[in-house]
Amino acid sequence: MRRLVNRPVAVEWLSRPRDRRFFPMRIYWDGAWHDVPELFLGFHHTYGERDALRHVWEVCTDGHWFRLVLDPRSLIWTLEIVADD
Repeated sequence: MRRLVNRPVAVEWLSRPRDRRFFPMRIYWDGAWHDVPELFLGFHHTYGERDALRHVWEVCTDGHWFRLVLDPRSLIWTLEIVADD
């Protein structure tokens, strides 16, 4: 079941300067940490321009699907949608 959440979440993320990539590695949601295997990073895109730019990831973890949005100015992650198996 998909649920619209739109709440800030804690995310541990990895930055790879060599290939200019960054992505979420772990998400704290619903009282537990959920690991994101690199194989299940899914779709990444951006929207907005300049001051309103946002990075969006759709990732799979252990039985959950998350749509995460990163605001690069504030470095705040927002969980927009979560789906359970």
